Amino acid sequence: MKIEITSMSTKGQVVIPSEIRETLKLAHGTNLAVFTDGKRILLKPLKEIEAKEFRKLVRASNAALKKAKKRGSR
Repeated sequence: MKIEITSMSTKGQVVIPSEIRETLKLAHGTNLAVFTDGKRILLKPLKEIEAKEFRKLVRASNAALKKAKKRGSR
């Protein structure tokens, strides 16, 4: 496991160190999924097809939540 230190800007932006970007072949515009367990953050690079599927999943879950809220207000 490679460990590097970086910092977060006032806008919440984080720079991924160049050695890690090169190792993972990350380029400008690479989509990253962000996960947390409340204590840690995990960034997972997404291939373009995964990013599209991830967005689709988020839209579906938002729609399901909206539908569930409507049912609960009856």
